[in-house]
Amino acid sequence: MSNQNIEFAYFLPVMLVFVLSLMVIIFVGFFHYKKSNQILNDWASDNQFVIIESKLQLFNQGPLYWTTSPAQTVYYVKIACKKDARIKQGYLRCGNICGVLFSSKAEINWV
Repeated sequence: MSNQNIEFAYFLPVMLVFVLSLMVIIFVGFFHYKKSNQILNDWASDNQFVIIESKLQLFNQGPLYWTTSPAQTVYYVKIACKKDARIKQGYLRCGNICGVLFSSKAEINWV
C-alpha cells in the first residue's frame, strides 16, 4: 500500500464521523426549535390567547435568565386575551430543565 492510500484510509472514517455528527446536531437543533414553537402555540390556544408577537430570546431572557437551563427555550411574547381583548407581554419558557425534547411544559413570567 502506498503512503497516499494509508492517509486516505485514516481520513475517510474521520470525515464520515464528522459529517454524521454534524447532521445529527442540525437535526436535533431543528427539532428542538420546532417543538418549542409548537409548545408556544399550544400554550396560547389552551389559555385562549392570540399571539401578536413572539421573539426567540437566545441571550436576553429577561427575568428568566438565571433560572433557565441551556436546554430550554425562552420567547418574548405579546398576546391579546380573547376574553377581554387585553394586551399582555412577558417571557415564556418552554420545556423543563432537561429541555423541550422531553417536556411540553410552558411557564410565563409577565412583564
